[in-house]
Amino acid sequence: MTAIRWPWRHAPTHHRQVLIRRIGRAGYAAYGAIHLLVAWLAVQIAFGGSDRSADAGGALATLAGAAFGRVLLAILTVGLLLLTLWRLAEAVWGEPGHGDHPGTKRRLTSIAQAICFAALTATTARTVLSDRAPSSGHSEQRATSTALSLPGGRFLVGAIGVGVVAVGIGMLCYGLLRRFERAMQLDRLGHRARRAVLAVGAVGHVAKGVAYGIVGVLLTISAVTYQPHHSRGLDQALRVLAGQPHGRVLLCLVAFGIGCFGVLCFVRARYQRR
Repeated sequence: MTAIRWPWRHAPTHHRQVLIRRIGRAGYAAYGAIHLLVAWLAVQIAFGGSDRSADAGGALATLAGAAFGRVLLAILTVGLLLLTLWRLAEAVWGEPGHGDHPGTKRRLTSIAQAICFAALTATTARTVLSDRAPSSGHSEQRATSTALSLPGGRFLVGAIGVGVVAVGIGMLCYGLLRRFERAMQLDRLGHRARRAVLAVGAVGHVAKGVAYGIVGVLLTISAVTYQPHHSRGLDQALRVLAGQPHGRVLLCLVAFGIGCFGVLCFVRARYQRR
């Protein structure tokens, strides 16, 4: 039997990388739009003007209620799907500009990111079909409750919480050390524009790192206290932050940082490294 030849697999490396890069750019634009919506919801929560969840689900629900919301959500779904495919392609063929044979660490990172983006794509697709987004906070609470009911579930949830805290610390360091600069061609920008992008990227990653850290701490508390209601994701973390002394100011600062991350996604969509 004649073997099947896959054109994608045997395509020239340059052409393959160009296609991967274009897919990634479209996906990052969609990802940036969601972060800007989450930032806006966080500001509304800070001033008591919104009862929507300040997470991806709340952002999608807000968009669903807007004029031409379903069309915009469909565009976001396609963009996030492309971002998922981009990460999968990187896991198989490598990141453009870093050789054709990615190491184990880079493969695992790309696969983990692809899983996260795939979940977000599925949530967006369900919103397109139902006109409302599922509550990610309640989904996370149910998942935590189920995990806690398993043998050794408290240790599992606690380990995941510690892992999320570690991810938050890693993202914070990634921003402070400006490691994100490696993924973009900022030499194409002027000096001032480049400094502005680096500042926006650092603030964005630090803010997301802080948010992830709070989520991880709340998840760990759920394991220690056996109370799954603490584990409602980003929305719960931001509301806990809002309840602290000077919480409104803190929440607005985090919202600003999340918005900066969204802006960085748009910049990366334009200046993604070849």
